Amino acid sequence: MLEERALTLADIPVALALSTEAGWNQSAADWALLLTFGRGFALLGPDASIVATAVVVPYERRFAWIGMVIVTAAFRRLGLATRLLQRCITTICASGAVPVLDATPAGREVYRKLGFVDTWELQRYAGAGMARAATASAAEARIRRLNPADLEQLRAFDGDAFGADRFALLDRLRENLPEAALVAEHADGTLAGMAFQRPGRTATQIGPVIAADARVALALIAHAVRTTSGSLLIDVPLEHTRVNEWLEAQGFAVERPLTRMQYDVATPFGRLDRTFAIAGPEIG
Repeated sequence: MLEERALTLADIPVALALSTEAGWNQSAADWALLLTFGRGFALLGPDASIVATAVVVPYERRFAWIGMVIVTAAFRRLGLATRLLQRCITTICASGAVPVLDATPAGREVYRKLGFVDTWELQRYAGAGMARAATASAAEARIRRLNPADLEQLRAFDGDAFGADRFALLDRLRENLPEAALVAEHADGTLAGMAFQRPGRTATQIGPVIAADARVALALIAHAVRTTSGSLLIDVPLEHTRVNEWLEAQGFAVERPLTRMQYDVATPFGRLDRTFAIAGPEIG
């Protein structure tokens, strides 16, 4: 049996090589974020090199995200992914939390056999940013860059929608790309929505986008698309048809479906009515 050990920040170059081999979008900064806020596991090959990874990111003691389950090509179909998944499940359940993940269609069938149940359906869209000045409308005129004074109000707003406090992680997203951290305000100055971006290896990920309603969410997403250059990815719940239709009208194409799944708990955490784009399958 292959040896297991902790995956650490020192392993980021190897971990990045694995996610790049798999064709995934994560950057070194993404791996640093995951391993700073989460706990990584690695399986070692006969030469002591890392051949498989998985990461657990806890959110309070309510639930924890499983992501970055990767096996290098030469070691696939040996049960390593299932072994790491079971390690993650055991670790999370021992803490009293519920394991959660976002599954591809192929992964969904594996996870169902392990005891995961479906909650939300999502679609990953790929497209291109327009990189031009945003045209303000009545709604978009209240969109502005997030500043530190917004953070406590943002914490409560996002915690209600996500189902747990992820303030520290959102603050790191803001620090990593401050010009793309946005808020939308009601006329009275209270928070109506927020949006973040995360630069990946091949594309910028838009999300999370949390908003009071679809009108505000569309204003935030449109602003992000119009002011960003290069390739973009955004993972949107299928239920939000206005957002899906708008993205398709802008030339975005569905790259793949995703299913949010929870281990042995059918009632989803958070509020789907306010979640218009997730942060990414690796962190929720």
